[in-house]
Amino acid sequence: MSTPAKKSGTARVKTAPSGGPLTSKKVRQPDVLSGTSAGASERDIPVSIAVTDEYMDRFDEVVRECKKAGLRVEYVLPTLGVITGTISPEKRAALERVKSVKVESSREIQLAPPSSDVQ
Repeated sequence: MSTPAKKSGTARVKTAPSGGPLTSKKVRQPDVLSGTSAGASERDIPVSIAVTDEYMDRFDEVVRECKKAGLRVEYVLPTLGVITGTISPEKRAALERVKSVKVESSREIQLAPPSSDVQ
């Protein structure tokens, strides 16, 4: 039996700046098997970042600053003002110092299967 190859890389996604036309951006796709972005270590923690309203018109700049702080970006959602990715625990403090963002640890939620007694 063969193991499926990991699929990771880049993809083009459609984004719409506030009130603007849809544009296409190239972003790194998460690793399909592990759910982490390419290059992320097992120690990295998943985070969700909310961009404050004052900086929504400079969303790309905020993404660049987060990357400089050590964020490995998985998804960029400019219309919602959200960036998701992973970061090493040692670099999280630097990410939290980026002006214009609120950093939260992502949580994993698992629902019981439909056949379960608990619904």
